Amino acid sequence: MCLAVFVEIVYAAVTLVDFTAQTIDLKVILKWETASETNMQYFVILRSNQENGEYTQISDFIYTQGSTERGLLYQYVDTDVIINRTYYYKLEAVEYDYKTQSFGPVSITVLSKTYTNTVTPSETMTVTGTLTPNTSTMTKTITPSPTINRTNTPT
Repeated sequence: MCLAVFVEIVYAAVTLVDFTAQTIDLKVILKWETASETNMQYFVILRSNQENGEYTQISDFIYTQGSTERGLLYQYVDTDVIINRTYYYKLEAVEYDYKTQSFGPVSITVLSKTYTNTVTPSETMTVTGTLTPNTSTMTKTITPSPTINRTNTPT
């Protein structure tokens, strides 16, 4: 009796460590860090005035510099902001084949003080399947379950 199991390993194009927004001197500074980047081309920043509203691209292409072995720290500064207004930002990662991953939103209100909002993304992949003896087939289901933890810290 011979039993063979084949499992396909799926890698995320980018593994994000964190995505933060901080307001300093009437500017919003967005920072994000990647742990690894596979087949990545660039990032763009999207902004909205409402969490579930329409998001508009506000950045040029921010070309990736990381690799599959190491990530990198990136930053974008939004200077087109108004005091006492809340902004919502998303980070979009674009692969060479133009598939995209979206992170966020992270929100921040531009005040006269300095504030930092942090989104710590994590994703759990669940692989389930049915193994049939004496065959080399396995049916699998992969279900991503994103979790986001937010922290608002005045500094």
